[in-house]
Amino acid sequence: MVSVLLCSIDTSLSRLLGWNLSRRGYDIRHAKWDPYYETAEAPPVLADADIVISDLSCPEPDCWVAASRVRQLAETLPVVFLAYCWPDERQLRALHPCIYLRKPCAVDELLKALRDLELGTG
Repeated sequence: MVSVLLCSIDTSLSRLLGWNLSRRGYDIRHAKWDPYYETAEAPPVLADADIVISDLSCPEPDCWVAASRVRQLAETLPVVFLAYCWPDERQLRALHPCIYLRKPCAVDELLKALRDLELGTG
């Protein structure tokens, strides 16, 4: 079973995504955390995570500062970034291994991103 750490300050989004993914066999852990605003109940624990989903709820260019903080915390873990703004290719390469999904995204898009990261093709 793949363990996913879902980082989001938006508890409604976190619950909805967590419910959808757990129904599809993923082990979901939640962290109420916004990497840009440093808002957290506690820093996310990544020790048992296989993949991180990070909801970046801040405008560009701040969301890429936040993405860099996620990457510093999860140096080698694959990350799915959810954001409203579109990154340039240089930013994405610096954050590899990652997949960027523009919000709002369909659950099928998120599932494909997770499968691609699991297989190392993301």
